[in-house]
Formats: sequence, structure tokens, C-alpha cells
Amino acid sequence: MRTTTTVLSVFMICFCSVVAQQPPLGPTLSYDEAIARARTYNPELREKASTTRASRAAVSEAKTGLIPRVDLNYDLQRNLIIPTTPIPGNALDPNGDPNVITPVRFATGWTSTAGVLASFTVFDPATYSVVEEREIRSRLDETEEKITETDIITEAGLAYTDVVIAREQQRLAAEDTLNAYRAFLVVRDQHEVGRRTIIELNVARVELDAAATRFLDAGRVLRSAEQRLLYHVGTEQSETTTPELTDSLQSLYQRFQSIPEAPYNDSLSATYVKYTQQAELTSAQKSYTSLGFVPTVTLTGYYGANYFNNVLMLGNTDAWYGNSYLQLSVRVPLTNAFERSYTVSKLSSQLDADRARLESSMNKRRYDLERSRADHRFYREDVMRKRSTMDLTQRSFEEALHQAELGQLLASELSQAEFTAKQAKTEYLRSIYNLIQAALTIQRITRS
Repeated sequence: MRTTTTVLSVFMICFCSVVAQQPPLGPTLSYDEAIARARTYNPELREKASTTRASRAAVSEAKTGLIPRVDLNYDLQRNLIIPTTPIPGNALDPNGDPNVITPVRFATGWTSTAGVLASFTVFDPATYSVVEEREIRSRLDETEEKITETDIITEAGLAYTDVVIAREQQRLAAEDTLNAYRAFLVVRDQHEVGRRTIIELNVARVELDAAATRFLDAGRVLRSAEQRLLYHVGTEQSETTTPELTDSLQSLYQRFQSIPEAPYNDSLSATYVKYTQQAELTSAQKSYTSLGFVPTVTLTGYYGANYFNNVLMLGNTDAWYGNSYLQLSVRVPLTNAFERSYTVSKLSSQLDADRARLESSMNKRRYDLERSRADHRFYREDVMRKRSTMDLTQRSFEEALHQAELGQLLASELSQAEFTAKQAKTEYLRSIYNLIQAALTIQRITRS
């Protein structure tokens, strides 16, 4: 009896906090507000948005390779030891003796260079490849962000539903514990007058303890669901910030019991676009790898002047000598031809794999969509049946409890009626959750 009294005391304290109006743990939160907050503050979605912005900047960075590169150049050099170069006598004088070697210094104590160097790549497959690849990757990141947003909306919606159902489960667990307590009182009172055996009393006590444990476990599940919701909506996970949800289980059921079954078009889905873009990226890589066999053409121009003097007097115009040139470079790749051939072959196989992956993904999505639509139709009817069953089993338990009080029902029969009522409530909640899950899955597939 002490164990039962202790468990009952714990239960009554917790039950009062559930049945009574709970104090708000933070600002109220509706289903639509949770979705809006998840769009803005969810950490995974923020990370995807940052990745998209970075990829856009990478495109602009790559495009700078298509414009001429212009550099201003200036350097000043002090030659501490001027190297000496021996030259034959006829190098400077055609009539000189070639056997006579004259040491000559081809430098001065000070040298300086100033000018403008411009370089423009007329044609380079690698440069154009980088630009196009980054443009495709940028679009791919945008598509990934849209898919992630849809997934986050779905997860936030399920998390919101989890909290609503967890609170309902805790309320029902409280009712079940009260029912178990009422049944225990009936068996205890009848045992005291010799109408029930000690075995029946112990069974009733065990069932009461189990019901109280289930009630406490329902509180644990609720706290876990609240933390999950806070994570998905991008809020710091703290008990003081847990919001008070304004959408009830019935309102969520009304919200998701009807889902428009519009025709599904693969080509309009973000997932179709994603796999198409991946195939486009592979195709671009293959094309530009093939172009790697053609020459690279670069045009370079320089305009400047060089200073030569043994005395540092940069303002002396007589010591400055002009220097300018135009240079056209053509580079033809030869030795990497075999490597590029293997790369092209590899990318061809990758392109086939991308196309097969697209087809497989679309087939799976159509299957998942039809299955979710069938699930939604089933659970829409199942919820009504489960609700009717729940009401019926609860009335049966009340009648069984009344008969047990009159001594017309065995304790095992009363226990069975209580168990059946409890199971019916659990099945009802599970059916509603499955309905909402199917509806959100349909929305996720059709939107992503």
C-alpha cells in the first residue's frame, strides 16, 4: 500500500499540472508560425542559403578570368656587385681580333623598371569551363536550397504534430492512470470485505503502477518532442522557450484531412531539376575536356621604360629607355592527350549514370506519391473508425467498472476492458498522426 500511495501521490501532482491550464512556457506558436519560423531560422536552411550565396560569388569570381588582366609594374634594384661578361674582340668591332677577350659589365649600379603589363586569354577551354561549371553549380545549389526548404517545412510540420499528439497522449495517459486507480479502489474495497483475493488486489496494484509509469514516460516523450520542434524552428533548446501551441489535434486533423490530388508533373519538380542539372554539369565537363585538345591562345602586351645609371637620379630622363612589346602565344597540348581521353570516357559513363539516376529517382517519387495518396485515403477513413472505437471502448470500460463495483465482473475482465480502452485511444492517435504524415509527404513530393 505504501508503494501504491507513493505512486499515486506522484501521479496526482503531475495530473493536476496536465489537467489544469498549463502556464505558458514561452510565446504562443501556431502551425503556420512554426513553418514561417523554420523558413527563417532553421540552421540547416540557413547553411544552404549561405552556400547558395557563396556559389553565386564564385561565378562572378570565375568570370574575371574572361577579362584582360592589367598590372602596373615598378621595381628598383641596387646592383652591389655587377657581374662581368667576357666577349671576343670582334663582337663589338668587326675588324677586331676574335682571340682577344674583353671583359665587359652589362649593368649599372642602379636599375629600375616601370610599366603596364596587359594579358588577355583569347581562347582557353579551361577558363570557359570554370565559368560554366560554376554557373551550373550555382543553379544546383539554389535547387538544393529549395529541396531543403521543402524538407524542413515537412519536418517542422511533423515536429509540431508530434508535440500536439504527445500532449494528447500525456492527457490520455493521465486518464488511463485515473481509470487504473478507480479499478484499484474497487478491487481494494472488495478485498477488504473478502470478495476479492489477494492475487486480484496485487494485479490491480501492478496495473496502477504500470499506468503511472506510462504517464511519466509520456511526459518524457513530450519533452523530447518539444525539443525537436524547437530545433526545427531554429530556437534555442530550453524549457523556458518552449512555446504554447495554439493548433489543437482536431484543427490539425481538419487541416490535413483533405489534400487536392492534382496531376503530378515530373519536369516541374525541384528534384527533377536537380538531377537534370547534375547531368548538365557532367555534360559540360565532358565537352570542355574534349576541347582541351585544341590550342590555347594568349595575347600579352607591355609598355614601360627601364632606368640604367650608376647614380640614383630617377628624375634624369636621359637615363630612362623605352621598352614595349606585343606577344602572341599559342600552346598546343600534346603529352596529356591520353589522360584527357580517359577523362572523356569516364565522364561519358558518369553522364549515363546521371541519366539513370534521374529515371530511377522519378520512378521512386511517383511510387512514393501514389503510396502516400493511398495511405492518406485509408487513414482519412480509419480516423473516423478509430474515434468510434475509442468512444465505444471507453463506454464499455465505464460499464465494466460499474459491474465490478457491484461484484458482477471478475477483476481480469475489468483489467481487459481497461486495456482495450487504452489501446483504442493509442490507435486513434496513431491513425491521426499517420494521416498528417501522409499529407505532409504528399506536399513534400509535389513541392520538391
